[in-house]
Amino acid sequence: MWEIQKILTDLFGEDLDVVLSEYKKLMRGIIEDYIGFSSEKETALKVFADRAVWSRPDLKGQCDLPYVKLEEMLHNLVSANILCYDPTEAVFYPQGKSMKWGVGLYFNK
Repeated sequence: MWEIQKILTDLFGEDLDVVLSEYKKLMRGIIEDYIGFSSEKETALKVFADRAVWSRPDLKGQCDLPYVKLEEMLHNLVSANILCYDPTEAVFYPQGKSMKWGVGLYFNK
């Protein structure tokens, strides 16, 4: 909800393209802040830059982390509200389009 409120508030003072550009920079910054200097976090999240939805078996084959570490990173990403886990489909995906933008912008600099 805070995202909608911020965008609508900003729209009253600026052009839509400016607001969206700034918002995308903000989302990229959130991803950069989360990753910091952790190569493990970067490795676990990088696969979501090119494909948004992943199951555990698919991730295991795409990520160079040991399975225990990958599981820890996924749990951490869900706890940080960067990824969402859907237990009915058993898949992980970015927590909304704004996070998908942030991940894509971070890795496709």
